[in-house]
Amino acid sequence: MKKLPAGTWRTLVLEFLSIVTGISLALLANDWHRDWTSRKRGKESLEHIRREIMRNYNDIEKTLPRLEEALDLLKEYQGVTDKAMVGVLSEIIQKQKHGFNFPLLQHPSWETAKNTGTVKFMDAGVARDLSRLEISLNLQEKRVDRLMNLIYNPEATDPEKTSGLITIGLILASDELYGLREVNQTYERMLRRMETILGPVKYPTGDG
Repeated sequence: MKKLPAGTWRTLVLEFLSIVTGISLALLANDWHRDWTSRKRGKESLEHIRREIMRNYNDIEKTLPRLEEALDLLKEYQGVTDKAMVGVLSEIIQKQKHGFNFPLLQHPSWETAKNTGTVKFMDAGVARDLSRLEISLNLQEKRVDRLMNLIYNPEATDPEKTSGLITIGLILASDELYGLREVNQTYERMLRRMETILGPVKYPTGDG
């Protein structure tokens, strides 16, 4: 059996270790880069969601006083029997100029994050709040649909049905008002949490 020259085994072992180390470092670098890219995608997605939340929050803030005013006006018509519901609503709109006003709350960036799997790279607490918020927004939509059905109810032209319809309207509008306040409280909590993750909001500045 032919013997290898002295020192050959040591050389082979060192070369083998060098190759293994190189491969391990390459794999670690690849994992680090993939993890960094994933976190970057998660933060970018979260920034889009934050801006949507801010728009929704501002829309709700504008809507709440209008809804409160419409609710107060509707209360004034409780017990009325000489006007049809459609007439009552028409008078409220004329007095208030805008009637029952509801914000259109949307989260397309959240939907995209869910569909693309980016949500896995977001802060777990924010993702959990967004999931819960989605349920609340679905309830909001149902309340608005029921209010719209009330407004366009065939019985809205029958004065004898007005008192009952007003009672239903007050319940639905009060629920909607309470629900919108809850949504904005959730938004406030989420925005504070997002600021600790993303930092303050950076608004684009113009040249002039």
